[in-house]
Amino acid sequence: MAAKPIVFESDEFMNRRETLDVLFVVPLSSDNLRYHNQESLGLGYLAAVLRRYGYNVGIFHPDLYDISLNRAIEIVNRKTFRIIGFSVIQRSIENTVTMIKQLRHRLADVHITLGGFYPTLAADEILEIIPEVNSVISGEGETTFLELTEKVLQNKDWRDIDGIIYKENEKIVRNPPRSLIKDLDTIPFPERDTLGQVIKKGGNPYVISSRGCYSQCSFCSVRSFFNKVPGAKWRARSAVNLVDEMEELVKRHNISYLGIQDDNVFGIGKKQQRIFDIAEEIKKRKLGIKFSMVCRVSAIDKEVFRYLKEVGLAMVFIGIESMNQDALDIYNKQTTVEQNKKALQILDELKIFSYPHVIMFNPYTKIDHVKTDLKFIRSRVVNGYGPFFNMASSAVALQIDTGTPLYHSVKEEDWVTKIEHQFEYKIKNKKVENLRQLFQYAIKLSEPLYNELGKTGHKSIGMWNYMNLTHLNFLEGLINAVETTDMNLDETLQSVSQTYLQKLEKLYNLFKKQHPDISSDKTNSITTNQDTEKTPVTSPLDCFALKSPEEVTLEIKEMMSV
Repeated sequence: MAAKPIVFESDEFMNRRETLDVLFVVPLSSDNLRYHNQESLGLGYLAAVLRRYGYNVGIFHPDLYDISLNRAIEIVNRKTFRIIGFSVIQRSIENTVTMIKQLRHRLADVHITLGGFYPTLAADEILEIIPEVNSVISGEGETTFLELTEKVLQNKDWRDIDGIIYKENEKIVRNPPRSLIKDLDTIPFPERDTLGQVIKKGGNPYVISSRGCYSQCSFCSVRSFFNKVPGAKWRARSAVNLVDEMEELVKRHNISYLGIQDDNVFGIGKKQQRIFDIAEEIKKRKLGIKFSMVCRVSAIDKEVFRYLKEVGLAMVFIGIESMNQDALDIYNKQTTVEQNKKALQILDELKIFSYPHVIMFNPYTKIDHVKTDLKFIRSRVVNGYGPFFNMASSAVALQIDTGTPLYHSVKEEDWVTKIEHQFEYKIKNKKVENLRQLFQYAIKLSEPLYNELGKTGHKSIGMWNYMNLTHLNFLEGLINAVETTDMNLDETLQSVSQTYLQKLEKLYNLFKKQHPDISSDKTNSITTNQDTEKTPVTSPLDCFALKSPEEVTLEIKEMMSV
């Protein structure tokens, strides 16, 4: 019989002492804009497998509660468990190190294990810098973690488990890799312990219909991760299995909007037929939901997306990365600027909203490159697509992640420096490097308001658009100052930021008036499944149901009086 979920519902619950077999933790991320309202489906899948076999499992995701690292450690300290598993990304490794080192003194008999893309690709380094860690799970974790749990709880030797990496007698031991799961339909649907809190913070549930990716983007960890273990590098769930999960979300949680968040939902070649199969299954069951998906520009086909829209597709997250061809080549996107334009044109014609992701800076960026990308972003915002640009996270600098093709090609370069566990670099053009630092400062200024806007689920259309226009004006002012003057960074900021700060203050005060329930919310509670069933969860796109981009643009103009 499956074990009952442990849900961290409130401070009172979190302060209560609980006895668990396994506690899963998503360490606090430095990338708060990205992870503050997202489920960890990886841990949801692991929890589902363990609960199927009767194990008592808890999932703790501190980013969802806006709590400090010390508070997160305090909460974990109040629990009793035999195994603690951390799902780690590269930008959460510092907080992971701190948590483990502060917890280990009272966890002498607890097995500490790490998993995820980063631990798989950097296992040796992790085991060196965190000797308190007992093991790293390499590759997909469902089968490996189940075996690990069985052996640890039975006090048996776990060191012979396939897919495990550990340190013994000062040497790294790599057990044989575990093959990738062939049939994804055999995995139970992920547990949704944190969904209530995700919804409360303006997020939405998402599903994963496939695993792996056939693309070879230089900055991405996905291909490198799946290349580490034997098996097909792209596998898909059946349409029936996927839509079963979607239907369960609708019926059990009253969901009307969700995301399909695959690394590569379309696959390659004839596998595109599965998209039609999924669409047919959604249509047949009359789910009445809207959904988003993530895809490459090369996958945008007018007839395919016309049909997807008919069955509920409302938004596409699309990795255009740049409107400069030399940048696309550096990223090994194997796409062109013209393909970017064509893909967006198709989505615009079909009136499917798009959320383009842009990598603004790389080591070889020139000022003209930045201008081109900002011109593109401005064109999207003023034409009514502003709510799908978070300027603080959509326009970013290229990151060098361990194990990626980019990492292997530049790690020995003298312009790359490893600081703690992150790789930093300076852009070769000094003025552009100054500009990047100024842009990062601008993000810090705007981050609090963008976080608040995110909680509204894009329903503050006019404010969201005007916020982006205000931010764009500031960035363009920084470009002009860097280009035309010899001021240092501090002088440039002082000359440009005053008006921006005044606008931010006015916008934030207006936001507090429009959304007093959100802006004054300081609690760290979770909405239970029962709570989510009281009020239907609506799509952040419902506000666009009767609005064209032209109508959205009119709302931008209304904000101009701010």
